Amino acid sequence: MTVSNNAVSGNDLNLSSSTVASNRKLTIQSVSLAQLEKYSPNEPRRMQKNVYVASIGFLLLFTAFNSISNLQSSIHPENGLGTIGSSSIYAALILSSLLVPTYAIRKLTTKWTLVLSMVGYMFYMGAQFHPTFGTIIPTAILVGLCGAPLWASKSFYLTHVGNKYAEFVQDDAEVIIVRFFGIFFCLFQNSQIWGNLLSSLILSSGSSNWKPNETQIEKCGASFCPGDLYEIEDEEKSADLQRKINIFCGVCLALAFIAIGFTSIFLDSLDRYGEKERLEDDAVKMSTKRSLISTLRHMKKPYQLLLIPLTIFSGLEQSFFSADFTQKNTNFIIT
Repeated sequence: MTVSNNAVSGNDLNLSSSTVASNRKLTIQSVSLAQLEKYSPNEPRRMQKNVYVASIGFLLLFTAFNSISNLQSSIHPENGLGTIGSSSIYAALILSSLLVPTYAIRKLTTKWTLVLSMVGYMFYMGAQFHPTFGTIIPTAILVGLCGAPLWASKSFYLTHVGNKYAEFVQDDAEVIIVRFFGIFFCLFQNSQIWGNLLSSLILSSGSSNWKPNETQIEKCGASFCPGDLYEIEDEEKSADLQRKINIFCGVCLALAFIAIGFTSIFLDSLDRYGEKERLEDDAVKMSTKRSLISTLRHMKKPYQLLLIPLTIFSGLEQSFFSADFTQKNTNFIIT
């Protein structure tokens, strides 16, 4: 009889637990549905619009930035100014990634962190009109400091909107988020194409009577040596090249300005989708110190350690193409 009573008690306990779980699930669903009722039926379409706005904003900004960044070693070869400037960007980006994003998003909100981070890139583009160590290096560091919050706010925005969109369409949130990131990077990666076309069209435009001699041709490409860099002795040719570079930098600066204006006007704030409540979550409201400690602890995980060599290789590859490759193969084209 005792066993029977225990069995009954156990069954009652299981039923009670199931009932509590079911009631909790129904409560969560009812709260979620109640939250969704305040939006119009066209809200999913508006969320998709925000994904495209963020993607186009990045496309415009990085069409300008990538085209300038790829040619730094060619248009600013004096004393390695262009290469040192590019290195300064990523040195600052390392520190920024650890310290800035959490604080910036919490203080400025996601949308305005994204927009204001874009502004930092404009200063770097503006410095191209007067390239010295006193202008390029500080603005390059500013780009690095703005880079981490820019990408962090973008990821936070797409993830948050993806979760809300999944609630509307009753679909798996992970699938929606991956789809949104796919749309973003599909448009973003076009920036390299349009940026390179932009620089090629502007810097190689116009007629020129100058031709490299046989020695210079031999040193172009695989046989190139940084010590073989030459200066254009023709003052008229040098002035024409500087004019093209100024036009090129002006177009890039205009694109960045359009990107900032476009994003600030057409991108909805996440306040519309409960950003304030999300930021009050302990996981997001983590202090900078705790965030740094959490990041360092994450480095112990084997999967993360296996990704680090791939990241390092990707960085080396990018530095080769943006510095050595362009200096070896485009130096004659732009001159």
